[in-house]
Amino acid sequence: MNRIIETFNNFKKNKTIILEYIGKIDNTLLEQILFEIEKKSEQFGKSIKRRLFLISVELIQNLYAYSIKKIKDEINTDFCFILIILNKDSEIEIITGNFVNELQLKKIITKINIVNSQTIEEINQYYRTILNNNKRTEKGGAGLGIIDIKRKSDDKINFLQINYPKNLYFFIFKIILKNK
Repeated sequence: MNRIIETFNNFKKNKTIILEYIGKIDNTLLEQILFEIEKKSEQFGKSIKRRLFLISVELIQNLYAYSIKKIKDEINTDFCFILIILNKDSEIEIITGNFVNELQLKKIITKINIVNSQTIEEINQYYRTILNNNKRTEKGGAGLGIIDIKRKSDDKINFLQINYPKNLYFFIFKIILKNK
């Protein structure tokens, strides 16, 4: 756990914390967190506020859908979810982290690498293709979350993984928005 906390503390250096949540997650907390994001984003312009909220929703949905729910049984901790929104100068960073298994990790990284390698036009076409496909993922969605995050962000989707025993990984998303 120390490496996770240290990593997030490094992210926070010399930045203003807009919102920080560390702990378990459930439907009630999801609603509270989204309400707080909406309330705290009032300080930004309409465009950044909207993108901050939409990206946060996608990231939180990913966290909720792909988190290992009973992490305490695996590595003896109740801690399983981090969300931090930071501000520095003209950038807002949305950073999330959660435990995933090896299969989930591979799926997430594959999708991120695909969208990070595409132009805006290619991403928009990819989005339309999947949307028109009408297929659902095993989690019930259309598989558009990471694509949508990339479409609304101002940079590549950054990520980091911290390896744990038993084929577990703490996966960290870092999304940057320009506060123009």
